[in-house]
Amino acid sequence: MRLCCALLLYLFSNMCFATTLAHYIQAQTYEISPDMTCKNERHKAICSVENVEWIDGVVAKKFQYVLELQDNILTKHRYVEFYTRNLNFEGYNLTALVPDSILCIEKSNLMQISKVSKGMYVQTECTLKSSAYHIVVHTNVTTTHPMYNATNDILEAHFLESEKFRQPLQHQDDEVWQKDYKIAIKNATIWIKSTNLNEILFDLYKREQHIATNIASQDDKDYRIMQDSVPTKDYLTFLQQLFGILDRVNEQANLSKKEQQNLSNVLHKLITIATTPNQSLSLSVKGSDKLVLSLYELEGFVAINHNFFDVLTKILKYSHITITQ
Repeated sequence: MRLCCALLLYLFSNMCFATTLAHYIQAQTYEISPDMTCKNERHKAICSVENVEWIDGVVAKKFQYVLELQDNILTKHRYVEFYTRNLNFEGYNLTALVPDSILCIEKSNLMQISKVSKGMYVQTECTLKSSAYHIVVHTNVTTTHPMYNATNDILEAHFLESEKFRQPLQHQDDEVWQKDYKIAIKNATIWIKSTNLNEILFDLYKREQHIATNIASQDDKDYRIMQDSVPTKDYLTFLQQLFGILDRVNEQANLSKKEQQNLSNVLHKLITIATTPNQSLSLSVKGSDKLVLSLYELEGFVAINHNFFDVLTKILKYSHITITQ
């Protein structure tokens, strides 16, 4: 009798636990589709949906989210296949830039950083594939924030964190929260294999030049960008202006010769990818103890706002960068 009760209790607890995982997934993905269906397994929840319009012109043919918790390590598998009909944004046809598929695997666990502080160690790998490119990104980071200190396990920490990200805060509170959210970058790698990204980027540049001379052309969704007659040398001149970044950063930080060379090598390789077919790049960043960025800094860096050069300088000064073909 005791054994039966124990087994029933065990099965019930697993069922409740898997249901909790499913609710977490549905809360995170409700904006994608309220029609997400889930099935529960021991320590695991699998949710999926098909043929959902992601944004205007882009359909998620298949979206699957798998969440598993074992030994206080939370693993997320997110996979999506896209069908892109005709994605236009302010006159730019971005259809060719949308990947055919994205697979992201994230593993995280809650750690005691000190006697009074907790942090989350997160390992992430994402793969983006299309006919134009293949990109793989891998990161190892540790995130810290006072909110973690009130949590007891990794799932509770994720629930609290996701709610903070989903709910808009007052501007002042939001800024404070982002500045308190620290990300220590242990290492990161990015591998890019370009088949014809150069053609796509050149077409977008030509389109930009056309819009600059005729703003009304933004509304011409059937416009064929290949008809633009912008000389290739103009495009090359535009790309060469990227080296102004090196001068600007050096003005602010007085980079060492090695740091300048690292940035110069990255810019050279990116320009090669933007101008030549069938190119590849492998970029590895190994962080030091001083490479800690706030969420506020990272979001500004991605948005290329006023703190872009400050963050870039910090990355260059407190990391070791390696580039291979």
